[in-house]
Amino acid sequence: MCIRTRPTADFDETAIAIDTAKATVVVNTAAKKAADSHQAASSVNNTDTVYSFNYHHILHNASQETVYTTLSRDVVQSVVDGTNGTIMTYGQTGSGKTFTMIGDTRNFSHRGIAPRALSHIYSEVAERTEIDFKMTCVYYEIYNEKVYDLLDDLSNSEVSE
Repeated sequence: MCIRTRPTADFDETAIAIDTAKATVVVNTAAKKAADSHQAASSVNNTDTVYSFNYHHILHNASQETVYTTLSRDVVQSVVDGTNGTIMTYGQTGSGKTFTMIGDTRNFSHRGIAPRALSHIYSEVAERTEIDFKMTCVYYEIYNEKVYDLLDDLSNSEVSE
């Protein structure tokens, strides 16, 4: 499991500590409460105020290329070599899932995982002329407990709820 962070205008380094070397994120809710109330933080009723989360990777303000190389390249290579693979993003609305997967279509260096994966696959297929490849691609979105095929052409079909 990996977490990707991105810069924000109001990132509170006293409440959230990111250690990329140890792949941990520490959230200190007492620091946030103290900052909000301008008082010393305390633990009420033995409630935890510091939470530590461990990950396999933390990509703090990482480029699209770093994300692809670190997390997706091996999955895509395995697919070309004959193993099924899945790359999934998860997070709240506005957290950067679409940017991570698709990227900025106006800037080639900011392309996301999907275009990089397709380029990687077609490169490998072009080099392996002795193998007959059959390729299919799906791109799903799960939203409000409904699954949407984002590559499906709905222009000639009725949409049902």
